[in-house]
Amino acid sequence: MAGAEEWGEGPDEDSVAPNRENPEISHMEERSSMETEALRRMSAAEKLAVMTSLIREAYRLKGAWIRLNEPGLSEQELRKRVLEAMAGDRA
Repeated sequence: MAGAEEWGEGPDEDSVAPNRENPEISHMEERSSMETEALRRMSAAEKLAVMTSLIREAYRLKGAWIRLNEPGLSEQELRKRVLEAMAGDRA
């Protein structure tokens, strides 16, 4: 992975003007604020439930992608491939 010195320093946050002219970006900023507030109101258990759900969905999507590209795999081999893919370099 390239270090920050290799890429140089990026612009600081204050020097990048928000693009308020683009309604999509403005909408994304509003949505991000709403999501942040919703997360702040959630209990730790609720946040854990959301995180667990997102992780399960990531495994499901990875399995669907592998199945699409290798339709002949057994369920056992598919599960193995999904676990390997999700482990990445940690395997």
